[in-house]
Amino acid sequence: MSDARKISLMKRRKKREERILKVLGYLKLNPNQTVYDLQKYFDWPIGSIHSILKELEEDLHLKSRTIVENNRQKKLYRLMLEEDYIVDHFNEETLLVPFNLRAAKNAIKNGYEISIEMKNGSIVKLSPGDNIDYFIKNNNIKLELED
Repeated sequence: MSDARKISLMKRRKKREERILKVLGYLKLNPNQTVYDLQKYFDWPIGSIHSILKELEEDLHLKSRTIVENNRQKKLYRLMLEEDYIVDHFNEETLLVPFNLRAAKNAIKNGYEISIEMKNGSIVKLSPGDNIDYFIKNNNIKLELED
């Protein structure tokens, strides 16, 4: 590959990364935007916007939902929030890490069964409606931080 080709590819990659960051920043401040909202704001080709949104959604940075307005479907995009992530497998040693505990509680609240791998190798399953705080207290689970 020629040096000119390498430089061209690097410039294109850098431009795309800059666009991705701009879209993420805009959606952070303005959630629930359509492809057309973003196209109007940035004045970029619609295909470019679609491509960026698809990539961000596949990488779990964005969440979309479809609504019907004036008999037309609209797909709205927003950044993923912590409560959007569903994790269903944990281990006793890291369950009390704040993100993990919130994810476990969120999964149970949203109707998912979770598995917790205990230090002895057994797997405990908690179902929707189970009280995770009771489980933690009953099993004397503590967060052990290393020095």
